[in-house]
Amino acid sequence: MALVLPEVYLLDLDGGDVSLHSQLGPRSLVFMWGSWCRCREELPRWQHFLSHEGHNLHFISLAVDVSGPEAVRPFHEAAHATFPTLVDTTAQVACALGVKTVPTALLVDREGTIHWVSPGHFSVDNPEDLEVVRAWMTHGHTPLMDAPLADPLRAELVCTRMRWARELHTRGDRAGAAEELEHALRVDPDNLIVRSQIWLLRCPERFHPHVDTAWQEEQLARERSQETGAGSEGCAVP
Repeated sequence: MALVLPEVYLLDLDGGDVSLHSQLGPRSLVFMWGSWCRCREELPRWQHFLSHEGHNLHFISLAVDVSGPEAVRPFHEAAHATFPTLVDTTAQVACALGVKTVPTALLVDREGTIHWVSPGHFSVDNPEDLEVVRAWMTHGHTPLMDAPLADPLRAELVCTRMRWARELHTRGDRAGAAEELEHALRVDPDNLIVRSQIWLLRCPERFHPHVDTAWQEEQLARERSQETGAGSEGCAVP
């Protein structure tokens, strides 16, 4: 069975509803990232690539961000981006496809059929990833794909908690939003999209002005230790 991009409405940078499928072209690349991830630094480099050789590629920037367009816009603008950026505040695309980390790339045709999902970290700085993109936009060729497996019930439970987290965040209740994400993480403990945004809400100084990846690695190890029963203290809520 073909893997298909879900037909959903996401937010544009002005907060308006936009159909994800309306942004697709014959050969599209959906680049999933987050304002809380170091992959936000790739937007200017993708803009450079598109300006020089991406004329046959429809590039769609998709930020998975409970913090909404206001958190995403600065990175889009800093990249002087000519491509569209949409914001998925409830991770509905990621949940539907079983994607649990970013950056992730989807190569998609106009009908929404997904021809390839990046098997891990995807970067404009990786020559092998760029070769995949070039083959797709010039010939429509893609490597063999091991599609992620999505659990529909788990996906719905996570998205429900994400919706509540987004609602609380819009009300200014960051602590409440983090608690809802904690519930989502209990449902899907391997979901780094959820886990990283809990860190963002509770320890924002670790993400701005720069993403502290060393701290994230240490924090993940501490939390994994707690979750397996060894236990140690995590970060304090600022």
